[in-house]
Amino acid sequence: MSFFSKVWFVLIAFFTAGVKAIANGGGKVLTDAALAGVRAAEATGGSGDVKFNAAWASVVSTLTAEGIPVATNAVRLAIEAAVAQIKAGK
Repeated sequence: MSFFSKVWFVLIAFFTAGVKAIANGGGKVLTDAALAGVRAAEATGGSGDVKFNAAWASVVSTLTAEGIPVATNAVRLAIEAAVAQIKAGK
């Protein structure tokens, strides 16, 4: 297996694990909450840490209200994906 094949394999495994984490951590509710939380945090402003913490609190609040267990890695990944989506202009 070539170096690039190995890298590609690792990347696919990483993204597959990320998708599974989001799906198991709340799915559509989680992704929608992350997008809403990031948008609200961006509108409020502040440093990167302040915005991340605001988005985090918003997502956790939504998941808790929906009775969905909070999976730290899934929430973090969903927030990062929402930031990337906003930066991409979608």
